[in-house]
Amino acid sequence: MPPFNAQRAFDRAFAIAGLSAARFIVGRAERVRGHAHPNAHAFFLLRGGMEEDGIGLERGGVRLSGVDAVHNIDFGADGGDCLTVHYRDPGVRGSRFFQAGRFASIGPRIARNLETPASYPAAVVAAIQGLALLRWPEHTFPDWLDEAWLQLSGAGATVRVQDVARSVGVSREHLVRRFQQRFSVAPNLVRQLARLEFACGLLHHQPIVDVAVEAGYADQSHMTRVFQRALGHSPARFAQALRVEEVTKIQDEPRKRS
Repeated sequence: MPPFNAQRAFDRAFAIAGLSAARFIVGRAERVRGHAHPNAHAFFLLRGGMEEDGIGLERGGVRLSGVDAVHNIDFGADGGDCLTVHYRDPGVRGSRFFQAGRFASIGPRIARNLETPASYPAAVVAAIQGLALLRWPEHTFPDWLDEAWLQLSGAGATVRVQDVARSVGVSREHLVRRFQQRFSVAPNLVRQLARLEFACGLLHHQPIVDVAVEAGYADQSHMTRVFQRALGHSPARFAQALRVEEVTKIQDEPRKRS
């Protein structure tokens, strides 16, 4: 069995949503000059502080930038713990800054789900939702879209898109069109990611064939194809990696004094 590659799983999970992401640490008082990105992106400052073009950004702050943006950044004495999520939108120009507040929880939520490969799908779902909020902060969308999101992104998400459309009172075609406008992905993709996250959680303690049934896949072969496409590994290889991860965590825990 080939070795487990967490970076491959990370990259594949974001790529199926048309995204890419990176987390990095910046040193104390570091200066960045003339830095640019090949795609539009959201930059999340998880820790520390910085100033860019005379605008200060503290922990929890967010910068949304287009492909034309060039960044000249001065980080503070504590440096920075940073997360970027790239997405495709050639129409975005310049940079918009959002101070810690309304959007402060988006970055930490994504980062929290990057701590283990089992939650990479959840990180992608969090990124999709976060980008939708950031890209249209003043736009008002119908409430039924939020209800559709909750149903499609819920644990397991075995509900069909047409059933969600019926429950919120619109046609399937209208739901798909408006959902794509709001979240920039198809509703079925969010449902697939939620199901994948659910299956990853079950792999910790259940046989693969049982996981396939409980997670709503047609059979084990169907689940295997989805895992290979979305995470770059079979469920069996993924389950083995998760078990090793659990053992490592247990071994790393400090022993309690008797």
